[in-house]
Amino acid sequence: MQRIMWLLVLLLSLGLVGVVSAQEPDEDPRENACYDGGDLEGKCSIWDTEQETEWAWNCGYYYAEYVGGEISLDEAPETCKILFETIKPFALCLYLGGINREIADGLYMLIQGAPNQPSNARLYIYGALRSTSPCDELESSNDSVIWMQTPAYIDYQPALDRCAAADPSVNWNLAFPLNDPGLANFNWYCMVAS
Repeated sequence: MQRIMWLLVLLLSLGLVGVVSAQEPDEDPRENACYDGGDLEGKCSIWDTEQETEWAWNCGYYYAEYVGGEISLDEAPETCKILFETIKPFALCLYLGGINREIADGLYMLIQGAPNQPSNARLYIYGALRSTSPCDELESSNDSVIWMQTPAYIDYQPALDRCAAADPSVNWNLAFPLNDPGLANFNWYCMVAS
């Protein structure tokens, strides 16, 4: 009787292990941009051959690393850059808030292109005599700024470190979280205090 019980327990255990291992892992678009919700969703399985589809899905991993700031566009395989170019440029004008200066009431930031890349943001001054126009009608600031996006929340110093890694030509010394419904994941922007 004891042998039959052990045999039943063993068979049930093996059955449960088989069911658990047969489940699909969660598809995270931060790991591959081809997954649902990723920037390349719907663009990786449209190819005529299995080889082309495999190429696109492979590039999806590189694109997710590129957007996550883990690699630069220069570090991506040359064969993937054509797929990256199919993504529409991103542009969003955000109000950052008021500032305590006599010359201006507040700042806007235009973020464009891809996150975690040099020259992807620009600051604009909203003056007392100006209307609340979009960024392209505001006075441009000469302050350096960069927009960063991360898959998970990071603290202040890691945000500054990522800005420095993305654009080492600038001595970034301020970082601020950036919350807007138009932005996915976790966002920061870095500046140079003047």
